[in-house]
Amino acid sequence: MAEKNAAEKNAAASLAVDDLTVGYRTGGVVLEDVSLKVPAGRIVTLVGPNGAGKTSLLRAVSGLLKHHEGAVHRGRVTLDDDVITGADASAVVRRGVAQVLEGRQVFPNLTVRENLLAGAPTLRRDERPAGLPGRRVRLRPGGRPDRVRRPGRRTGRRRAGRALLHGRAGHERAACPADRGEGEPMTTTEHPVVLELQDVTLNFSGVRSLDGVSLEIREGETFGIIGPNGAGKSSLFNCVSGVYRPQEGRIRHRGRDILGSRPDRVNALGIGRTFQNVESFPTMTVLDSVLLGCIARQRAGILRGMLWYGWAAREERESRAKAEETLEMFGLGELRDTRMGELPGGTQRQVELCRALAAEPDVLLLDEPVAGMTHDEVESMVDAILDAHERLGLTVVLIEHNMGVVMDICDRIAVLDFGRLVAVGTPEEIGRDPAVLAAYLGSAEADPA
Repeated sequence: MAEKNAAEKNAAASLAVDDLTVGYRTGGVVLEDVSLKVPAGRIVTLVGPNGAGKTSLLRAVSGLLKHHEGAVHRGRVTLDDDVITGADASAVVRRGVAQVLEGRQVFPNLTVRENLLAGAPTLRRDERPAGLPGRRVRLRPGGRPDRVRRPGRRTGRRRAGRALLHGRAGHERAACPADRGEGEPMTTTEHPVVLELQDVTLNFSGVRSLDGVSLEIREGETFGIIGPNGAGKSSLFNCVSGVYRPQEGRIRHRGRDILGSRPDRVNALGIGRTFQNVESFPTMTVLDSVLLGCIARQRAGILRGMLWYGWAAREERESRAKAEETLEMFGLGELRDTRMGELPGGTQRQVELCRALAAEPDVLLLDEPVAGMTHDEVESMVDAILDAHERLGLTVVLIEHNMGVVMDICDRIAVLDFGRLVAVGTPEEIGRDPAVLAAYLGSAEADPA
């Protein structure tokens, strides 16, 4: 064992970081005298709290630091003994270093093939691929692509007892309005329907994203929507919030038909949302970002707003007080003057939640609220969601791939697969449903021996 450790210690590093100090023009020094050696063929994980400098270290290695107004103050990065400190990102890629960026950095208007080939210009002409690597996608009868599942591996996990995630005392499950006991699940007939979807069908150039989806979500409920990538979950949110207009079906909010309404009108009616990727203005302060959520409730026109006259002045003061109150509620008050671009991803998601709540919605749509977060960040975000649910009496509808979160806090869950509604039920019912286990969670027979 000692000989093995000595050999690993003396092994030549394929990638080496020596005494690296990194800073940003707007944020000061974020890394100081960091040294790291990565032997060839090894997997090294960077861990640490938000703001620790993990992403900045990757940017320094990949050459992307200068594109974020950052710079290496001292130290160096070497790859196979060649210094790549400060090299252009394209040159670093040609040397064999690639970075997967935080968030989903893709071109939404390009095809999958075109997105993959976007990396080809960094290669020499004779290195460019003639086609895409990997296996071809098999098509099922009817033209739908068949998903490839690795044998012996499940795509999710069922809850075992009270597992994976625990909030503060009183958060065993999300409590609905006051007539519900602590930790007592909500029955499906206890409260009126606040959001109803009836036979919603959405097509994109012949591709069916949603296929006759019908749902009833009741007041005060915490409702989860799960399914594989491409199942139609975000498309469903986009239909409800007015971003997409389905070709068929009805969408009602408290009995009012909102199908075809503009997103700002839907928001003003009481439906707020967050997005898969954090949507923010990086140069705005946290307070200004949350103030954007108050616009839906303001009635003064542009002229009054410019003149700071009458209603406009009063509404601005009320909106600012509301934004401050929301930030304080979730412990973000000290960040009010910080620019959004200087915040780590997990904190930006919390600010986005505050912005959605500033509009005073009665239905809150959360699209993958804990995606890409560490365990501590997940607990913090779930606490914030449950706090908002309990204090404000909200109906919460969330899309999430973290099954621990979904099973732990949701009253009911809907499962989508290829745009179709597979099942609706309590977490316990969903965990036992054979169709769900086959389509998403993975059946017991698929577990490795």
